[in-house]
Amino acid sequence: AAIYEKNLHNSKRAIQLFNDVLDLKPDQLEVFKAILAMLQAEKDFVGMEENYERMIERQRKLSPINTKFLAMLCKNLGDIRLRQFNNIQGAASAYQIASDLFPDKPEFHMYLAKLYAVNDDTLEKAIYENRQLLRLVPSSFEAVKQMAECHFRLNHIDEALNIYRVLAALGNDTPDGQKIIERYQPDEVPAIRFAFTDDQ
Repeated sequence: AAIYEKNLHNSKRAIQLFNDVLDLKPDQLEVFKAILAMLQAEKDFVGMEENYERMIERQRKLSPINTKFLAMLCKNLGDIRLRQFNNIQGAASAYQIASDLFPDKPEFHMYLAKLYAVNDDTLEKAIYENRQLLRLVPSSFEAVKQMAECHFRLNHIDEALNIYRVLAALGNDTPDGQKIIERYQPDEVPAIRFAFTDDQ
């Protein structure tokens, strides 16, 4: 593989042979880095995605699993899918594996909440991820606002209104939230008049 890479300048064949090495010894990080360096030099992002996928599968079969390394691989795969291909679902799938490995890491919940909020069919997942983020970072008003938006898009009007009203009371309301509060403001209840007799 080294000869094909450095002497024959045949990166395709070098990558094939390096992958053969990784199939036998998946812990060879330097070999994987060499593959990525060649693909990066050629701006072959499809190849990078494929090789990250192969490396993740290798790591998931190990016992014990190096969870930190596996999470890093999944995070990087998610970044490639999102930034190079705008693959929302694919990126979320990769980040989800990393989040399952490290459920107390706020950044993964933040990534997932934003990605799941893109499509209407994953709004419930977005709400869940924002709740997990608030569990870890209770002061995250951004997560609260996202939850309100997701509830409103799901037509959960009462839940959305409750959140928007709390945000408004705390001075963290948004223009959209204020409009929703005003739109669903109940009609003014007429004052109740009491009549008292002299005896009372």
